[in-house]
Amino acid sequence: MPLVPCSIPSARDANTNKESASRRLAAANAGNSESAFNVAAFYYYGGVALPKDRDRSRYWFALSAELNSAEAQWN
Repeated sequence: MPLVPCSIPSARDANTNKESASRRLAAANAGNSESAFNVAAFYYYGGVALPKDRDRSRYWFALSAELNSAEAQWN
């Protein structure tokens, strides 16, 4: 069953800014669950900053859930 984000505010818009995506990716790598969830959404939708990649999206959604993101656990 594919993971489908339900309520990701402006994930598509945020993925047009490479600097913003880079900051989120760094925070996600440091263990921030909200950033990991956003990175997952960036990869899910694809964009200028991060390309569409469903495998990477699944990885980041799973990591976000492990980091206790309620939204990621729900998805």
